[in-house]
Amino acid sequence: MGNILGSNNEFPSLLIKEGTTPTSPAAGDQRLFVRSSDHVLCLVNSGGTVAAVGNYNSGVPWTSGTSMPGSPVTNQRITRTDLGLDCYWDGTEWVTVTEYSGSSTGDTLIGNNNSNSWTLCELPVGPGDIYVTTVECSTDIITTNDGTHYWTVTANKVSTANANTSLGSFTTAADTASTWSPHSIAVNAAVVRASFPSIRLNAAPTSTPGVIYFAVTVRYRRIVT
Repeated sequence: MGNILGSNNEFPSLLIKEGTTPTSPAAGDQRLFVRSSDHVLCLVNSGGTVAAVGNYNSGVPWTSGTSMPGSPVTNQRITRTDLGLDCYWDGTEWVTVTEYSGSSTGDTLIGNNNSNSWTLCELPVGPGDIYVTTVECSTDIITTNDGTHYWTVTANKVSTANANTSLGSFTTAADTASTWSPHSIAVNAAVVRASFPSIRLNAAPTSTPGVIYFAVTVRYRRIVT
């Protein structure tokens, strides 16, 4: 049998036209085609099952281009060559595969026992709209902290009118005083920058807890259109 490879030991190019799913091949065979609805290279087997080539999680396509494909399926991925971003459809939004983070500047003493509510920190939203996954916060309550003397820490998205909308909260009621304790708020929500340009953490005391120190990280994915 002769060598079908070219001079550089490469297969010659193959032109495959786009179209609808072809008829199923004979048992044990598969047919290769480009699906016209989303321009994805696919295989169809003898049972009529279609799977994208070069996919993750069997049948979920991964393409590239300068705009998002229509009618996406959950976990479908695209490399946006114009932006240099890998994105996936989470079922509602196109978000980046990469998870980004913004953090407070350090451990900050922010209040006293007579506080009604204090702003721990404020972080800008951007670039563009974001999908907040989690807010991680470590706190240290000095001297007094227990089930009746504690802080409630709330993560808020802040409107252009400076109004807070809660994204979730936690309390320090179970923390040991004068000890750093980790907390995590599962947010999983979109924040539209034009309406909510910042994320703010507030702390409100119950009874008279000790002064609170904190360190915070907001984790998010960029929403891409």
